[in-house]
Amino acid sequence: MPHPKTTPENILAMLANNGFANLVDGQIVHITHQEQLNRALSLACECGFIHLVEELHHNGAEIYGNPQPLCVAAEFDELRIAEYLVEHGADVDAHSDQMGQTPLMEAAGSASLSVCQYLLKLGADTTAVCDGGMTALEWALMGRHTAALPEIPTRDGVLDDYDKIIEMLIP
Repeated sequence: MPHPKTTPENILAMLANNGFANLVDGQIVHITHQEQLNRALSLACECGFIHLVEELHHNGAEIYGNPQPLCVAAEFDELRIAEYLVEHGADVDAHSDQMGQTPLMEAAGSASLSVCQYLLKLGADTTAVCDGGMTALEWALMGRHTAALPEIPTRDGVLDDYDKIIEMLIP
């Protein structure tokens, strides 16, 4: 879940002030404006700021060929944003650069039921595997196992959502 004080204005201020640059060995390493736009887009997706997603896209943030925003929207159960991204060229089966996960894996692993249903309706590949060799079903099973641990705080209904997702993903 995003930090509660994150606002669209914070994200735009970060973008304007090189706030998405990398910090390497205590030194700021500047990145291209395009990469800053793309990082701002991913943060807007995480926070659920649909109007900012639209604005950033209009200003050049990449959706087509950039798997990160849809993966983030899927992880955080941001259905409206996921729909916008797909309508504007996001690939439902693209693999992220980090671990090779697909949006369906992200949604399944975080009990994002509405986004799972949406991606499956679009024909998302349930047999795709990430770099670790896991499918979306395995991501869901792992997420459910973690959510069932008594020391892990979860939202009400999360186990039921995992069960529904698992049922949808079983071949």
